[in-house]
Amino acid sequence: MNRIVLIILMSLFSGVSSATELYDCLLQKYLEYSKSKEEWQIKSTEIIKSHSPALSDVVDIYMRDQLTLIEMNYIADKLLLSSNPALVKINGKLNNWLQLGHNDGQVLSAKSKKYDELLSQAKQNRKRESHPDGSELRNVMRSEIVNLPEFKRLLSEFTEKVNKLNNRVCSAT
Repeated sequence: MNRIVLIILMSLFSGVSSATELYDCLLQKYLEYSKSKEEWQIKSTEIIKSHSPALSDVVDIYMRDQLTLIEMNYIADKLLLSSNPALVKINGKLNNWLQLGHNDGQVLSAKSKKYDELLSQAKQNRKRESHPDGSELRNVMRSEIVNLPEFKRLLSEFTEKVNKLNNRVCSAT
């Protein structure tokens, strides 16, 4: 099944072109959300590394873990919007669109080699032993990083972008 399933379902309520526009709008909305999250991860990592260079290794590991999950969720969103849109909670906030169960991951892995690779990587990441500097990083984040003006500015910009995306309405007209 593919994008046609979504188009057929939505065409029951509106024209085919409207369903295509809705699909495109929803996909673009989630893509922009994913890009915002990637930018947040990369820039916040840079701030942490410039403030606490000794924690660079652990920060890089955690950033790569998050980037893997961001890409994996974008692929899941794209696949589900085209094949099983009911599983995407498009009326909620973007961070709640995907509520996947174990079986959903297996189904998505069968549909996409890239998703399967990312899912395998994410599972390996979860099994990896904690980094010895992980506790120190959490302490530095709580006591120092969150108080830095550049971190606060970055967080504010990220929050503003996500709020705008959450408020963007996609509809089949």
